[in-house]
Amino acid sequence: MPAVSTTVALVLHKLDADELSGLCEVGAAGVVNSALVEFVVVPTLACLAAGVAFAAAGFAAVCAKRSICYLANNSRHSNNNLIIIIIIATTMFMVLSS
Repeated sequence: MPAVSTTVALVLHKLDADELSGLCEVGAAGVVNSALVEFVVVPTLACLAAGVAFAAAGFAAVCAKRSICYLANNSRHSNNNLIIIIIIATTMFMVLSS
Protein backbone atom coordinates (compact mmCIF):
# COMPACT_ATOMS: atom_id res chain seq x y z
CA MET A 1 0.00 0.00 0.00
CA PRO A 2 2.70 2.58 0.81
CA ALA A 3 4.51 1.79 -2.45
CA VAL A 4 1.33 2.29 -4.45
CA SER A 5 0.47 5.61 -2.80
CA THR A 6 4.07 6.81 -3.21
CA THR A 7 4.03 5.96 -6.90
CA VAL A 8 0.67 7.69 -7.39
CA ALA A 9 1.91 10.81 -5.55
CA LEU A 10 5.02 10.90 -7.75
CA VAL A 11 3.08 10.42 -10.98
CA LEU A 12 0.51 13.10 -10.08
CA HIS A 13 3.24 15.56 -8.94
CA LYS A 14 1.70 15.96 -5.47
CA LEU A 15 5.04 16.26 -3.65
CA ASP A 16 6.46 19.42 -2.12
CA ALA A 17 10.23 19.65 -1.77
CA ASP A 18 12.20 21.50 0.88
CA GLU A 19 15.53 22.60 -0.56
CA LEU A 20 17.06 23.41 2.80
CA SER A 21 16.54 20.02 4.45
CA GLY A 22 16.31 17.92 1.29
CA LEU A 23 13.00 16.34 2.30
CA CYS A 24 9.95 15.74 0.16
CA GLU A 25 6.49 15.77 1.73
CA VAL A 26 2.95 15.31 0.53
CA GLY A 27 0.83 18.40 0.97
CA ALA A 28 3.23 20.54 2.99
CA ALA A 29 2.77 23.79 1.05
CA GLY A 30 -0.93 24.57 1.53
CA VAL A 31 -3.00 25.02 4.64
CA VAL A 32 -5.78 22.77 3.36
CA ASN A 33 -4.27 20.70 0.60
CA SER A 34 -6.17 17.96 -1.23
CA ALA A 35 -2.99 15.87 -1.51
CA LEU A 36 -2.64 15.86 2.26
CA VAL A 37 -6.19 14.60 2.60
CA GLU A 38 -5.81 12.01 -0.18
CA PHE A 39 -2.48 10.52 0.85
CA VAL A 40 -2.36 11.01 4.64
CA VAL A 41 -5.77 11.49 6.24
CA VAL A 42 -7.83 8.98 4.22
CA PRO A 43 -5.39 6.04 4.63
CA THR A 44 -5.07 6.77 8.36
CA LEU A 45 -8.83 6.81 8.82
CA ALA A 46 -9.19 3.63 6.74
CA CYS A 47 -6.66 1.81 8.95
CA LEU A 48 -8.38 3.09 12.07
CA ALA A 49 -11.79 1.92 10.81
CA ALA A 50 -10.40 -1.52 9.94
CA GLY A 51 -8.81 -1.81 13.39
CA VAL A 52 -12.02 -0.83 15.15
CA ALA A 53 -13.97 -3.35 13.06
CA PHE A 54 -11.55 -6.18 13.90
CA ALA A 55 -11.57 -5.20 17.58
CA ALA A 56 -15.37 -5.18 17.65
CA ALA A 57 -15.46 -8.60 15.98
CA GLY A 58 -12.95 -9.98 18.48
CA PHE A 59 -14.81 -8.51 21.42
CA ALA A 60 -18.10 -9.98 20.14
CA ALA A 61 -16.46 -13.41 19.75
CA VAL A 62 -15.05 -13.24 23.29
CA CYS A 63 -18.42 -12.22 24.69
CA ALA A 64 -20.09 -15.13 22.88
CA LYS A 65 -17.47 -17.51 24.27
CA ARG A 66 -17.93 -16.01 27.72
CA SER A 67 -21.64 -16.80 27.72
CA ILE A 68 -20.95 -20.37 26.58
CA CYS A 69 -18.35 -20.81 29.33
CA TYR A 70 -20.75 -19.34 31.87
CA LEU A 71 -23.43 -21.87 30.91
CA ALA A 72 -20.92 -24.73 31.07
CA ASN A 73 -19.77 -23.46 34.50
CA ASN A 74 -16.11 -23.37 33.45
CA SER A 75 -13.41 -21.11 34.81
CA ARG A 76 -13.76 -17.56 33.53
CA HIS A 77 -10.28 -16.51 34.62
CA SER A 78 -8.59 -17.13 31.26
CA ASN A 79 -11.47 -15.49 29.42
CA ASN A 80 -11.14 -12.35 31.55
CA ASN A 81 -7.42 -12.23 30.75
CA LEU A 82 -8.27 -12.49 27.05
CA ILE A 83 -10.68 -9.57 27.33
CA ILE A 84 -8.02 -7.47 29.07
CA ILE A 85 -5.48 -8.30 26.33
CA ILE A 86 -7.97 -7.32 23.60
CA ILE A 87 -8.72 -4.02 25.34
CA ILE A 88 -5.02 -3.20 25.74
CA ALA A 89 -4.21 -4.11 22.13
CA THR A 90 -7.15 -2.07 20.81
CA THR A 91 -6.18 0.95 22.87
CA MET A 92 -2.55 0.75 21.73
CA PHE A 93 -3.66 0.44 18.10
CA MET A 94 -5.92 3.46 18.29
CA VAL A 95 -3.34 5.62 20.05
CA LEU A 96 -0.54 4.69 17.64
CA SER A 97 -2.62 5.02 14.48
CA SER A 98 -4.03 8.44 15.28
